[in-house]
Amino acid sequence: MRVSFIHPKSSFPPEGEGTVSPGVGRIWQPTDQAFMAAMLRKEGVECQIMDAAALNLSLSRIRKEVEQFKPDMAVITSTFIDLWRSAPL
Repeated sequence: MRVSFIHPKSSFPPEGEGTVSPGVGRIWQPTDQAFMAAMLRKEGVECQIMDAAALNLSLSRIRKEVEQFKPDMAVITSTFIDLWRSAPL
């Protein structure tokens, strides 16, 4: 089985993307994805983690990466801090 974890980019304007507030420059790690992937990997599941906020990935790039990985399941999550402002996929 293959699982793709996706942490979407923020919907803030470019100067504030991936930050708690515009201009601060912080990017919150998707630790929930890392924990889930670690647990699944112990069970032999192949996992892909894409932090689109940290990597500044466009929606088309995310789609391309997922299509190349060919997961059986895609999980889209967000950190609790930026959940309310993540762009819809």
